Amino acid sequence: MILSECIGLRAEIILVRNKNVSVPVPFSVKHPGLVFYCETFNSIILFINILLRKSVLTLIYKIGDTMRMLLKIIACSSYILFSHGTVEAQTYKNQSVGIQLNPYIDSDLTDGTFIKPVFALRYACNLTKNFSLGPEISGHYVTSLRDQTDFHISAINAGAFFRYSILHGSGIKPFIEISPYYTIHHFKSGDIVTTEGTGRDDRKEYFSGYFSPGISLYSKSQRLSLDLMYKFSDKEFVNGKKSVFSYRLNINF
Repeated sequence: MILSECIGLRAEIILVRNKNVSVPVPFSVKHPGLVFYCETFNSIILFINILLRKSVLTLIYKIGDTMRMLLKIIACSSYILFSHGTVEAQTYKNQSVGIQLNPYIDSDLTDGTFIKPVFALRYACNLTKNFSLGPEISGHYVTSLRDQTDFHISAINAGAFFRYSILHGSGIKPFIEISPYYTIHHFKSGDIVTTEGTGRDDRKEYFSGYFSPGISLYSKSQRLSLDLMYKFSDKEFVNGKKSVFSYRLNINF
């Protein structure tokens, strides 16, 4: 009687034990029943190997897809952040030069009696997106249009301004501004008659300033802006009052 058994072999070889002698032989020449069982066993092993290989490959593919997706997300995020930073760097301006030069428009100008040029020149540095400051020179001049006399009034202000604005990045930015300055005021007329005689020549100097709420209107590129403000002071402005409307045209860089 032949006693045969199949023990832990690879798919090609089986071990047959016959009469206490063990020899490795190809299973294609062995007992049909033993061949059947071993072929079934080998088929199962091969199937498991195939499943394992497919599972490993599927896992590798999934890991690869996940890594590719993560890299895409990182790349897109980096591009968005870099683009945003570039746009902000291009649009945000931290310095500006502001000017004002115009005749003050009132009834004296329309009647042709007096002309009152108003001027201002300032440099601004934006310390933050909301707070800016800088030096400013401003003033006005009044002279007659009808009489060929030496009558004139002048005021020159030298000082600084401090501004706090809100709504950074928008086309309209409300602000509050304070400006202390030193004023040199001069009045001269050769025709005016006083108790001291004919003619008058007065010069005085004093500290003053203004408080002003206003809004800034920005161009699309942020390179140009227009400040519209209403100033309040303890001294009289060009209109002879302690409050006046004013503006600044700014070049931002």
